[in-house]
Amino acid sequence: MEPVPPSPLRLESWSSVVDHAKRLGPDCFVATVRPDGDPHLAVVSPGFVDDLIVVAISRKSVKGRNLRAGSGVMLHWIVSEETGNDMLLVRGEPSLVDDERRCRQLWEADCLPFELTDFYRGPDDPVLLWVEIAPTYASLHRNFGADGSEVWRRRREPDGSP
Repeated sequence: MEPVPPSPLRLESWSSVVDHAKRLGPDCFVATVRPDGDPHLAVVSPGFVDDLIVVAISRKSVKGRNLRAGSGVMLHWIVSEETGNDMLLVRGEPSLVDDERRCRQLWEADCLPFELTDFYRGPDDPVLLWVEIAPTYASLHRNFGADGSEVWRRRREPDGSP
């Protein structure tokens, strides 16, 4: 008889997902889908604002074009021995930020783990594209899942809305 894998445990809250993401490091892979259906993978350094994941990317990048075409996203934090080979995956609904006031708020929030001025001239830089991701699902797999997994899902209201 084969051993039964441990049942997934729910992550306590979105804040516990954020804590794990910060523990695992500043960088993660973001998966998007090209308009022709081909997958695309790139590295981003996200930040967290309220209940959102925030990324600043180049409008000219493949991921920027994919998101403007309506791609969904999945994030996968980089696995390392230093973090016990824990894997964190987060799926979410991306929204492109077009509002100038919100772009300035995000710029001034200093919420990203890198210096924005190393890549962009300021909050009005036409190359800068802010993306806010509303997380819908996260899974944490301890030691590649060998030591168990935990799952978090965004609660939905009784009417089905987030």
